[in-house]
Amino acid sequence: MVDHRFTCEDVARAGLGKPAERKGAELYYHCPHPERHRNGDAQPSLKINTKKDTWGCFVCKAGGTAWQLAAFIAGCEPGDKERVNAWLRERGLISHKTGKEKRRRDYHVVETYDYRDIEGRPNLRKHRLEAEGKEKIFTWEHLYRAS
Repeated sequence: MVDHRFTCEDVARAGLGKPAERKGAELYYHCPHPERHRNGDAQPSLKINTKKDTWGCFVCKAGGTAWQLAAFIAGCEPGDKERVNAWLRERGLISHKTGKEKRRRDYHVVETYDYRDIEGRPNLRKHRLEAEGKEKIFTWEHLYRAS
C-alpha cells in the first residue's frame, strides 16, 4: 500500500516555489537540473498533473510519484530514504520528530523566499507554511551548489 502523505504539488511548491505556468490541472516548473537540457530549460519542462498526482520531466526522462519528485529535486536516488526524508523534513512536508514520519497534514507551502549570496547566487530558501486556524511556520532550505 502506498502512503500518500504529500502530493507532487506539495513537493514542487516546497522545492521549486510557484509554478511558472498553469494549464488546467497541469502545473509547469523549470527543471531543477537545467544542465541536462539543451536550452537550459528556457521553457518550463517539468510538468505536474494535479488530478493524477504525477509528474514528469521528459527531457530528463524522469517522472513518477511525489516521493520520486522529492528525490529528483534533492538530486538523489528515490532509494536513499535518509536523504529524501531529510529533504522533506527541511521543507515541513514531514515532521521533525523521530520515529514514524508524520506529515503536517493541515499545513501547505504558500510562499517561498530566495536569499542570495554577495555574488547574486541563490544560497537559502525560506518556505512559509500555513494552515487554517493555526500559526504560520517557516522552514529553511540550504541551497548547495557544486563549484
